[in-house]
Amino acid sequence: NDKENQGGGRVNAKDTCVTVVDMEIPYFTPIHHMKLPYTPCPGKFQVRAKIRSIFPTDVKKWTRPFCDVCKSSENIKHRGGSKYRCVTCGRKGRVSFQYFFTLTLADATGDQEVIAAFDEATYFLNGLPPCDLEENSVTLKAIESRVNGLLLEPSSWGVFLLKSCNPPKEYEANEKAFYLYGTSLKNMSVRS
Repeated sequence: NDKENQGGGRVNAKDTCVTVVDMEIPYFTPIHHMKLPYTPCPGKFQVRAKIRSIFPTDVKKWTRPFCDVCKSSENIKHRGGSKYRCVTCGRKGRVSFQYFFTLTLADATGDQEVIAAFDEATYFLNGLPPCDLEENSVTLKAIESRVNGLLLEPSSWGVFLLKSCNPPKEYEANEKAFYLYGTSLKNMSVRS
């Protein structure tokens, strides 16, 4: 994993990463191998990849309101300002926000969509608490400054820990789903 840098010294590949992981799996798994039908699922993988894209592209849509009572995210109505109402259970105001976005990771063998959600997405964003990003411009700008550097810098490879699982039976998708865990962005200085 070591390579020569331009100054002649040795550089560890992980020193050039834009991410930090909590746990080391002793090897990297190529993205193509994670998706093979015989790869164990559920499974855990360490991947060295680049973030090709993030969806939704509008950072303001990276958080969703969740009812604190029934945990629904589908039927939350915004009533103006900081007022919300859950149509599912009828509660007013008992809403919290959670991150939910998708990273497309790519390596030399392929690419894969990876879900970043809830506490793991908060950890990925260095603990920035989820909030209504339409209303909180400070958090929005902090996220944008961290993430824009990843997408604009062509050499911004990272190490990512991923979990795979089979989708619930009620979904028609037959493919494994991959989730980000134990991975956070390094504090990066972004060029202006």
